[in-house]
Amino acid sequence: MTSEITDTLCSTGPRSQQVLDELAQARLAILGELESSLEASQKALLARDLEGIERETREQVRLQRALAILGAPDAVPVGDRAVGGARPQAEAPQDSASGSAQTRVLHLARVQAALLARAQRSAKMIAHLLAGPEAPYGPSQESGAAGLVAGR
Repeated sequence: MTSEITDTLCSTGPRSQQVLDELAQARLAILGELESSLEASQKALLARDLEGIERETREQVRLQRALAILGAPDAVPVGDRAVGGARPQAEAPQDSASGSAQTRVLHLARVQAALLARAQRSAKMIAHLLAGPEAPYGPSQESGAAGLVAGR
């Protein structure tokens, strides 16, 4: 199915409704996989499972590339749309399912970003604790001396 979709995307002629339906189904399947990957990645982040985080990140990059190859659902050429620029009524359920899947994926991506920011803050705190009280937390002495000389 993927090679057929890729061949269709490369062709310049008008797209049939069946091909558009197949593209929408493929996008929906990829969004479902992306949703699962984000959930697994969040579990790995909370468990501090570095291998799991890396594996799911690679999977998310692969899925993002697959979505980019399929193109955005609204990227249908003007000549392929129904008269008046409106989409055919047959696509309404798929658009609804795709829209809700996109909303879920965006929510999971926002949660993922928040978890990653929290993990980064935790890692910085641990690094500061391990550095000890002698570690310089301000600008280095060389840069401070250069700043005084430059300021005169």
